[in-house]
Amino acid sequence: MTNYSPVWLGSSLVSLVAGLWLIFWSPESVLPVLRYGLGSLLLALGSSQSAIQLSVRRQTTLERNTSPAEVNAWISLLFMGAITAYLLASTSVLASAPLGRDAGQVGVKLAAILVFWIVIAAVLRGRRGNAVLEDERDRAIDAQAEGWARGALTFCIIGLVAMLGFSPAEKLQWATPTMLACQLLFVLLWASVIRNAVVAIMYWRDRR
Repeated sequence: MTNYSPVWLGSSLVSLVAGLWLIFWSPESVLPVLRYGLGSLLLALGSSQSAIQLSVRRQTTLERNTSPAEVNAWISLLFMGAITAYLLASTSVLASAPLGRDAGQVGVKLAAILVFWIVIAAVLRGRRGNAVLEDERDRAIDAQAEGWARGALTFCIIGLVAMLGFSPAEKLQWATPTMLACQLLFVLLWASVIRNAVVAIMYWRDRR
């Protein structure tokens, strides 16, 4: 069994951060093979080793006293918000037709975010062990959050339909198939952001 080592954890986190920096924030002068090849390798190695080290680390009091559903909500809110914000920032790239190399880079960066999310989710599952993952309070909060998410989804869909149905054709030149697909994706992401935000806020209010 692997033993917890602060040195290994620190080096793994450095590798993870270096991979994220290469993929997301490195200068344009960096060669693509270094940015995405080496960056993806460092991200994968750093994420996996960090997951191993964190999974064998002793639980803190906060971890033992926090509901798994609340932790999942905060983590999902963070990553869903990051994905939504990045897609919104990349709208001009995705609007270009035909899609070029820049759109491929957007896809690589989104994949990196998803890999990071999957690794963190795996760490959390490993650290929970045999803990109870859901009780009556969790199910009640989840039901209310689902209602908010359905409301947000319905509101956005109605707004999108009204915009496409009642706008003059000359004002809909932006509505290419790619942009419409992005609009629908944004709607789904927004509903998920609302759901996780409601769950996180309700748990936060319960503790006060």
